[in-house]
Amino acid sequence: MKRIFYGITYKQAVIIAVLLVSSIIVADTMTIRQLTHVDKVVITGIDGLFVLAENRMITIGFVPMILGAFYEVLFSSLETDNILVRSIGRKNIVRREIVTMIIGSLAAFVLSIIVSFGITIVICHGNMGLEKLTGNIAAAIVKVIIINSFETLIVITLFDILRNLMKRKLPSIILLYGFCTVFGVYPRTSSMAVIFGIKVSASSYYKEACGIYGVKVIIAALLIEMMLSGILMLVVSKKDYLR
Repeated sequence: MKRIFYGITYKQAVIIAVLLVSSIIVADTMTIRQLTHVDKVVITGIDGLFVLAENRMITIGFVPMILGAFYEVLFSSLETDNILVRSIGRKNIVRREIVTMIIGSLAAFVLSIIVSFGITIVICHGNMGLEKLTGNIAAAIVKVIIINSFETLIVITLFDILRNLMKRKLPSIILLYGFCTVFGVYPRTSSMAVIFGIKVSASSYYKEACGIYGVKVIIAALLIEMMLSGILMLVVSKKDYLR
């Protein structure tokens, strides 16, 4: 079967896309119910772009869980050929994994924006509600794409570090799913999530989209990801692929 990118086939890409869309729809449905029935918020089209698409159930919940399981299978399969591992070099292994994770995180969040916006436009009968956003909408969209792609990427990079550190793969998957379930999916941990700087309210989403605050978050996320990528390089440089 034809491979489209670093060992990923069309069939695998379609399966992952279906899983992501399904999880995004589930997360959006639960978030809409919380906003409309509990918080008494009037949902408009723009909330799909700046609230639903980037809620923690998606960015650090379902999406990292799906991508993490897929990357475990993909990266492990690419590392089983010791001749290949030796020939491409340790730096290239890290580069390949980071590029794959960046593209996956970015594609997943863009998909979340498309699906979430479509859902809100339907349920609010085309009412955009642009008054909720101050500033340039295009710049705001770019900021939230970068920020939330980084959030998913950071979680996935941490998982990849653990995956390379541990001799057995199951513990790293368990840790990833445990973190994503507690801080991303489970609704009753919102107060705990705030302590770690995870967004849980509609106002915090719009705060990132508007003004200089979002730029500061991007810089902080970039520095964190660079640090984690450096750690990943050190771990891979010492990993024994002949086990």
